[in-house]
Amino acid sequence: MKHPPRLIPTSFHPSCLLSGWATSLLDLPSPVPTKFASCSQTQVDLGKASTSQDRLERQLDILQVHQKQISDALNVMEAEAEHLSR
Repeated sequence: MKHPPRLIPTSFHPSCLLSGWATSLLDLPSPVPTKFASCSQTQVDLGKASTSQDRLERQLDILQVHQKQISDALNVMEAEAEHLSR
């Protein structure tokens, strides 16, 4: 009994779907389709954006900690100044 050809998707990422299915690796388009190349670039861009967002969130956390420390220090100085003026 002969087995039907195994279907191979022409794309492996849902956002990069290309039309059709290949029945063998020889049926895959060559050269790489423009849609696939632009999708790869989009994935790279998304990766860069995610990395940048993570970096900015860490910097924001650091700034918020510093802002709280400065606010606490100012409150201590104001209380001391008020105490000294009495």
